[in-house]
Amino acid sequence: KHFGISIPRSSSAQANAGKSVSLSAIQAGDIIYYGGHVGIYIGNGQIIHSANSRKGVIISDIYYDNTFIGIKNVID
Repeated sequence: KHFGISIPRSSSAQANAGKSVSLSAIQAGDIIYYGGHVGIYIGNGQIIHSANSRKGVIISDIYYDNTFIGIKNVID
């Protein structure tokens, strides 16, 4: 909010926010939607996301959950 960016709270609503981005155009800060879960792309094929209450926030490969559903840019 401080930077003038507003995104919905739920992952399903975040999947519909911003503009769609292709995998070839992905940039750090883009949201990767996995169907009920999201991660933030940090570059080099990796995302940062909240895995679960035991693991907490971790860095994973973009394909950690096999296939993602979509990529969104909410910063542009």
